[in-house]
Amino acid sequence: MKRNFPPPAERLRTLTKRLEAVDRLLTAMRDNITDPPREFTELALRISKGSVEFFRASVTKWAREAAGSNEVLFTELQSANRKAVLAFELSANFLETEQMPLSTGS
Repeated sequence: MKRNFPPPAERLRTLTKRLEAVDRLLTAMRDNITDPPREFTELALRISKGSVEFFRASVTKWAREAAGSNEVLFTELQSANRKAVLAFELSANFLETEQMPLSTGS
């Protein structure tokens, strides 16, 4: 988002594609995590919670500017972004309620 290349609309399309993969990535994390150290779980929880607000506010604001008058482009980003936010919320809940008590690894 911060780079000025390529043009904003192209960066927005790329971001949309990347956001579409967030749910699969976080689902794989939830499915594959085993016996992590508590510190790793705490860090993942902080990142997940912070990502929710980042994607809701900062990404949405930037996307609105990057899309300009292209409502289709903005709508596509918003759809992918909502799914990513939900995936981070689900992951944060999982980490806090289910994984934290099991985080005894070293």
